[in-house]
Amino acid sequence: MAFRLAHELSHILFGSVEQNRVYAFSIGATKSSERIAHEQAMHIIAKYVFQDTPVEYRNYINFMESLGLPSYFEDMAREAVMQA
Repeated sequence: MAFRLAHELSHILFGSVEQNRVYAFSIGATKSSERIAHEQAMHIIAKYVFQDTPVEYRNYINFMESLGLPSYFEDMAREAVMQA
């Protein structure tokens, strides 16, 4: 639920209204605007979860599991967690 809310917030904050005229949320969507929203959602959440955690103690696998993210999000999740 947190990921989906952050995803939709990312569309509002960083997306273009014209890009997403038809609403169809899917975690597996391949449109570039969806991928960008996925990445931004992870960055938003990771910033709040890990901002006070030293990098050596950050675990992106646990982060993915807690958000219910599929394994193909691994690269995006690793980057978001390590840059938080």
